[in-house]
Amino acid sequence: MLISSRFLCLLFCAILVVFLLWRLPISSSRAFCRSDSPLPVQSLRHIDWSRFAYVQYATNTAYLCNSVMMFERLHQLQSQPDRVLMYPSHLDPERDSIEGGLLRKMQAQYRVRLVSIDVQSRSSSDVTWAESYTKFLAFNQTQYARVLSLDSDGTILQPWLKTPDTVLDQEQPACTNDTRTGRPDCRARELWLGFYRDFAKRRQRLCGLDVH
Repeated sequence: MLISSRFLCLLFCAILVVFLLWRLPISSSRAFCRSDSPLPVQSLRHIDWSRFAYVQYATNTAYLCNSVMMFERLHQLQSQPDRVLMYPSHLDPERDSIEGGLLRKMQAQYRVRLVSIDVQSRSSSDVTWAESYTKFLAFNQTQYARVLSLDSDGTILQPWLKTPDTVLDQEQPACTNDTRTGRPDCRARELWLGFYRDFAKRRQRLCGLDVH
């Protein structure tokens, strides 16, 4: 009877320990959830977004158009930080030209602040890389606490360059056979081609430029 009582006592203690260990994290998590500290999302409404900015630079017509398309998307998404475009000083926003029209469009429709700069260039066989030092002028925007520099050619497919039909036929995803229906499945191809079609339509709508 003594052994039985000791066994029951040990069993009760073991059950009690397991129960307490099981209850402890639940109690702690509940206490954490009852905290009076505000959630991070709630604090977003108190941020002074004028202290932050998206910055781009564009050195030619193609990149200006890409910048228009990026700023249009940020505007569509109701992004709060400022938007800044650094553009070559030889371009005049008031001039009746494609470049002048794109600069005015960004300023008037997408709240872009235009900053005239001298393009920073270094010797290179690739003109794009030669002028890429210009992006470091974003550090001159010291009125902001933080800036995010976006490359105006920051798309993987570079769809503003027209792809020859032979290359397109060779590189586009192949259709597969649906194992359930036995019919051709070309959804991957349609998505792939859709990226190009969407870019071409937006480029024409926003910049009045065709893919070349």
